[in-house]
Amino acid sequence: NIKNTNTSTGSGSMLKFMSNNGNALTAIANIQEASTSASMLFFTETGGTFAERMRIDHSGNIGVGLNSPSFTDGKGIHLADDFRIGFGDGANSRPDFQIGSENGSTLGIRCGEGSDTDDFQFTTGGQALFSDGSASDPSISFINDDDTGLHSGGVGAITFVSQGNRVLELQSSLLAQFSGDIDINGSGSRQIKFNNGSTSEGAIVFDDPTNGFTFKVGGTSSVAKTDAFVINGSG
Repeated sequence: NIKNTNTSTGSGSMLKFMSNNGNALTAIANIQEASTSASMLFFTETGGTFAERMRIDHSGNIGVGLNSPSFTDGKGIHLADDFRIGFGDGANSRPDFQIGSENGSTLGIRCGEGSDTDDFQFTTGGQALFSDGSASDPSISFINDDDTGLHSGGVGAITFVSQGNRVLELQSSLLAQFSGDIDINGSGSRQIKFNNGSTSEGAIVFDDPTNGFTFKVGGTSSVAKTDAFVINGSG
C-alpha cells in the first residue's frame, strides 16, 4: 500500500515511473476529495511537460484532457474540446473515422484517413449539419444507391440528384429548376395551382387525357375559378 499521512482535502500520493536520468515521466496518483472520497489521476510527460491527462473521479466519471468530468444525468466519459475518439487501423497515422468536439459548439464526425474537416455535425442547439456534397457524392443518399439523394446547390439552394444527375433544384428566390419532364400522374382532374401566398391567382387543370386541359384564373376558397382558355382533346 502507498499511504498518504496528510488527510486534508486536496492532498494525495503518487507513484512515478521514469527513465534512468529522471526524464520520460509517467505517474499514477490519487487525490483526496473528502474524508471518504478520492479520485485517481494519470500523468504523462511530453516535450518536457509533465501533466495530468486523465482522471477517474470519486463518483466514477472519467475525464480525458480535463480534471472535472461531470454529467447532469448519470455517469460517463467526458472528453475535453479537441479530443476525439478514433476508429480504424490508422494505416496513415490517422483513424478511418473520428468523433469529437473541436470548439464546444458542435460534435463532428470525420470520415476517411487523414481528414481534418467534419463531414457531419450536431450543434448544441440540436441541428444536424451535413457536408455540401455534390451530384456524384450527395450529402444524403442511400446504402445501395449512393449517387441518388440531395446536396447543397450553393447558398440558399437544395439540389436533388438521381444516379449522379440533377433532377430538381430549389433556390431561395423561390425558383424551381427541373431537368427533364414533369409527369403528373393520377386519375380524374389534376391541377398545377398558382397563388400569391394567401389567395389563388390561377391554375392549369388537367382533365382525363382525352379531354385536354384548361387554364383557369381567379377564385378563392369560396368562389370557383373562371375558365380563361381551354384546349380540348382534339386540339
